[in-house]
Parts: sequence; C-alpha cells; structure tokens
Amino acid sequence: MSPKVANTLRWLFYEPRHFWLCVSVCLAAAFVVISRGGDAEPVVRIAGMVLQVLGLVTVVWGIVETRDFFGMASPYRAFIEWLARFPLRARVVTGSMSASISLGDALSARGHTSWPIDPSAPVEARLTAIERNLPLIHERITNFQAEFDRTAQSLKDQQHSEQQHRQALSIELRGHLKSYETSGLHVSAIGAAWVFLGTLFSTASVEIAAFLK
Repeated sequence: MSPKVANTLRWLFYEPRHFWLCVSVCLAAAFVVISRGGDAEPVVRIAGMVLQVLGLVTVVWGIVETRDFFGMASPYRAFIEWLARFPLRARVVTGSMSASISLGDALSARGHTSWPIDPSAPVEARLTAIERNLPLIHERITNFQAEFDRTAQSLKDQQHSEQQHRQALSIELRGHLKSYETSGLHVSAIGAAWVFLGTLFSTASVEIAAFLK
C-alpha cells in the first residue's frame, strides 16, 4: 500500500474514528428496529435500553481515560488496592533502608604570590617591592575577571538551557492537554448521541412501532 493511500485511509477512517463508531452503532440500532416491521415495539424499547447503557459506558470510558492521562491506577487496580487496605486483614510489614553519599563539587583553593614589603626598609626598596607586586596584582585581577566571566557564561548557558527545557515541556503539556480535551469531547459526544437516541426509542417506542407498520 502506497503512503498516499495509507494517509488517505487514515484521514478518512482513523482520524474521525469516534464519529464512525457513533454512527455505526446508531445505524445498527435503526436497522434492527426497521427490520422487525410491525412487531417493532419491544425491539425499539430494547434498542433504546441498549443505547442508554452504551451511553453510560462512555462515561466509564471517559473516567478511565482521565485516570490514565494523569497517571493514576485503573479503576480495577484502585479497587484491588482499596480491598488490600482492609483494616482487619493481616499484613506483613517489611522495611528497607538505603543510604548514599555523594560528593559535591570538588573543593577549590586559590593562592597567590607577592613580594613582601618591609616597613622599615628604605623608600627605594619599598618602591621596588611595590613595582614587583603590581604585575602580580594585575595578573590576579585578570584571572579573577576571567573566572567571573566563565562563571557568568556558565550560568547564562544553564539558564538558557533550562528555559528551552521549560518551553519544550510547556509545548508537550499543551499538546497532551489538547489531545486529552479533544478525546474527551469525542467520547462525551458519542455518549450524548447514544443516550439521546436511546431515550427517544424507549420513550416513543409505541409511536415508532406504529409508524413502521
């Protein structure tokens, strides 16, 4: 099957699958009712009841999808866990403990050299020591500025990376919410259509049967 045909079939049948499911059940109920002819009244009532039950099933369907979307346990699993918490049920209490020690960033230390200045030395000797210390001070300032720039750039990169990560999560979350809301609307529409038709069949079964005679 070519990709074009596959995409066409997907567009035609899979994407509107909720619509086709709703229409198929309604057409099946209508076909059963019409095929009975004059003896249609009991069939109309039963078909209406079945459609109403199916409409209620869609409520359960929506609940299951909602719990699955939020990562919650299925209703069956939740019921089993609820039974397991029965107060009079004997329990075996087990426990475990684990510990881990992680070393953080490695310790760092800085050192520098300087020419000592003797306050009792002659002025020329002290000036000489100061002149020798000036390049060392300049080097320390340059190293500090370089380290500061590296740290600032690292923080900037981390902030940018975190911002991109948050944006990606936000886009993904919006996509999930949109998919969930769309699916929930489809399920609700199916249930509403089935309940409406089922109520119509159950309420006006005599009139519908008389019309089909």
